[in-house]
Amino acid sequence: MRSETILVVDDEKLIRWSLKQSLQKESFNVLEAETVQAALDRVSEFEPDLIILDQRLPDGTGIEFIQKLREISFDNPIVMLSAVDTSNVAVQAMKLGAFDYVTKPVNIDELKIVIEKAMESIRLKRQIAFLRDEQKKQFGNLAIIGDSPVMKKLFNMISKIAASDSSTVLVTGESGVGKELVVRTIHALSERKDKCFMAVNCASLTESLIESELFGHQKGAFTDAKNLKKGMFELADGGTIFLDEIGDISSSLQVKLLRVLDQKSFKRVGGTSEISVDVRIITATNQPLEKKVEEGKFRADLFYRLNVVHLYVPPLRERGNDILLLVQYFLQEFNKTFLSLDF
Repeated sequence: MRSETILVVDDEKLIRWSLKQSLQKESFNVLEAETVQAALDRVSEFEPDLIILDQRLPDGTGIEFIQKLREISFDNPIVMLSAVDTSNVAVQAMKLGAFDYVTKPVNIDELKIVIEKAMESIRLKRQIAFLRDEQKKQFGNLAIIGDSPVMKKLFNMISKIAASDSSTVLVTGESGVGKELVVRTIHALSERKDKCFMAVNCASLTESLIESELFGHQKGAFTDAKNLKKGMFELADGGTIFLDEIGDISSSLQVKLLRVLDQKSFKRVGGTSEISVDVRIITATNQPLEKKVEEGKFRADLFYRLNVVHLYVPPLRERGNDILLLVQYFLQEFNKTFLSLDF
């Protein structure tokens, strides 16, 4: 038994009756209104899941009604009806957030297809809202959208890893799967959350520059070193440092990074003093590091030190219906931006 409620807004009694009969056969709850004001009263009292709206009404237009709905933050789907296939009306309605546009005389089978699509969008929207609320309770504002078994497993791992905030973590996965978001979530849930989070893409910097970025340098250490500079490890003391694309670092930098892991200390470029730090190191890569170790391109001892805890972030093709949740999520986000623009 369906529980969704549809409000039919049309000044023609026969059309309202016809649509009500057809929709009730599909087990929808159906409300009626023949004017803008009556429709607003129904919305205020019942908050329908979907509105079927005629463009021409005795006390206004469908476009004006949609504008009033937006003023009261009603954002459930609206399907526009019109006796005339007027493209500018359709464009206006879509800009205001109408779900779809159907011309009269109404083909009921076509309308039912549109309604089912709209109801599916509602279900996805509500599922996203529920997931975000649940994940916000668990992960804070960095909630990750997903409800598939592999993502539930990932969420469970994130919680466990965050609770043990001293182990190094290696995050693997293809480009674009959200590795940095996962890492930031781990930091945000850990006891280090109030300390600094530093991130560096190892593939985007030259060897000399990345060494200076990570460890800092003394004044005069090289030509352009006009002032002392603290590196990311020093700045992140007590917090987390995220080394993305770790598979791209050079052999010499691998040695220095291994020393930091072993001794919890380092020297600035051009410096002589040891600087001790308490930093959690999380690295990420889209490369098969095991293969690079076998080929002699990555130190085995460093790999094992980085891979104390391994976290795999799955690509979208392994996440089942999560793609529908993500599509709906991004539609909501883009609508917030673009529906407010005047094209």
